[in-house]
Amino acid sequence: MILTGEEKDIHKILVECECGTEAIMLSRYDWNDGTRGYYLEFILNAFYTEQEGFFSKLKNRMKLILFILIKGQHRFMELDLTKENVEELKIALEKF
Repeated sequence: MILTGEEKDIHKILVECECGTEAIMLSRYDWNDGTRGYYLEFILNAFYTEQEGFFSKLKNRMKLILFILIKGQHRFMELDLTKENVEELKIALEKF
């Protein structure tokens, strides 16, 4: 889901995963001195992130360690977007 919003001097785009557990928000602030600030936020739903047990967390951390050691990099999160979501995002970014 792609949501856009505007307030006075603030523009935001929220890109939410289809499952609703993760999102990315891009914000632009137009400051009074004429400069602009851009912020990229990664949002995780706390309810879903706290539902793991001890062994599940341990297993995921061990998989993460092995992945980083083997591949040398780590992807923090990824969003599941449909083709329609990508088109909405493209339109929102063009207006941004």
